[in-house]
Formats: sequence, C-alpha cells, structure tokens
Amino acid sequence: MSATDRIRSASELLCNADEVAQAVPKALEQSIRLYYVSRYLVAVFEARFGQLPLQVWNEYRNALDHFFRHVTAAQGRDIFSSEEQGHLRKMEGHIQRAVLDICKFFCVRNRIHIDEQILAYGKNVLELVDHGTFYSGVLSDRQAALRAAEAAKIADSALGEDARTNSEIVSRYVNAVFCFEKIIISFEDHQKAIGQCQQLVAAQERRFGFKSVFVGLLINLLSAFVGYIVALIMPVDVTNWFSHVAKWVSGAL
Repeated sequence: MSATDRIRSASELLCNADEVAQAVPKALEQSIRLYYVSRYLVAVFEARFGQLPLQVWNEYRNALDHFFRHVTAAQGRDIFSSEEQGHLRKMEGHIQRAVLDICKFFCVRNRIHIDEQILAYGKNVLELVDHGTFYSGVLSDRQAALRAAEAAKIADSALGEDARTNSEIVSRYVNAVFCFEKIIISFEDHQKAIGQCQQLVAAQERRFGFKSVFVGLLINLLSAFVGYIVALIMPVDVTNWFSHVAKWVSGAL
C-alpha cells in the first residue's frame, strides 16, 4: 500500500466503510461496514509486522460458516428477505469481534513499535528535530493514545447492549488505533530530519571523543612529568607516596 493510499484518520476509515455499506443489501450492511474496517487494519498489520493475526482470521472463518448456514437454511428463498436472520446476526457478531481484536493487537504492537523507535534514535537525536517540538509532540501523542486505548477498553464492558452501543465501542477502538498511527506517520514524515540530526549528533560525539582522548593523554604526560620531578627532589618514601597519588589520579580520569 503506497503512502497516497494510506488512511490517516479514524473518521476517514469509518466514512469509507459507511459508503461501501450503503451499496449492499440492508441485511448485510453492518457486516460489510465492519468487514471493511477489519480488512484494512489487518492488511496494514500484516504488512508492518509480518504476522498473521490468527485470532482475527478465526473470526472470519466463523462468520463465513454462519453465512453459508443462512444460505442453506433459506432453501431457495431470497436469502436477504428471509425472516430467519439468526445466522446473519451471529455472522455480524464474529466480524465485530474481528474488528475489536485487530484494534487491540494494533494498539499493543504500535505502542511497542513506537517505544522501540524512541529508544533506537535516542532522546539526544529526537530533541533536535524541529527544535524539540517533534519529541515533545511524540510523548504527548503517546499519552493521548494510551488514554484513548484505555477508554475503549473500559467501554468494551458494555458490548452487546444494543447496536448503537456496539458501534460506539468500535469507533472508540478505531480512534485509539489511529491515535497510535498518528505517531507512526509522524516518524515516517520526519525520517529525513531525523537522519540529519543523527549525523549531527554522531559528528559531535566524534569530536568529543577526540577531545577526551587528547585531554586524557595530556593528563597522563603531566602526571609522569610531576612524578619524575618529585623523584629527583624528594626522599624515597615521599616519592613513592606521590607515585601512588599520580597513578590514582590517572586511573580515575
């Protein structure tokens, strides 16, 4: 999926899902809406992390099983006007669970991914990007994403009360996903700036490392010189004492 195809907000994904759902029979509308959301998130998850969310695919299998049970039970009647909608409601329930599962997986993995990036680049580098506003923004957005995920998890306890409540819970989880996605996208958009700051910090560390070696060498030479002078003018016991002190100072530095 190219950068131009990427969906950048929860509202954009949910609006796209609503648009697609309007073109299908009423009996399948909510299932298609949910499947659109799940399919997009699963595709991004698998591409980014290289893993199959097996729990989600198991929900798909269960949903498909109920759909074919519904078709079989229709016995030649119009499957979308059949009075028996039990299997379709169960199908919808499995797809809804698939959406919630992939959202939970995404929140956990994205949080780990973001923390790994912060650790890999380091505070010294990230604080230089955009004069420090990038790093502070990442930390602020991370806290907001954690709060959104927590709010969605708390609301999850009301799942199953009614269709409106279920839709709200799905929206909360999708919103939490895109709170983390905002940070991922921000890292990607700032890759060039981050690379430049990495080079700057590396150059500074090289210069500092050279200065440290030079100062250390200078101190060792000075210690040796002082020890030589003391050895010429002081008694043996005092000379040994100064020698120990010089070695201690040199070792400490």
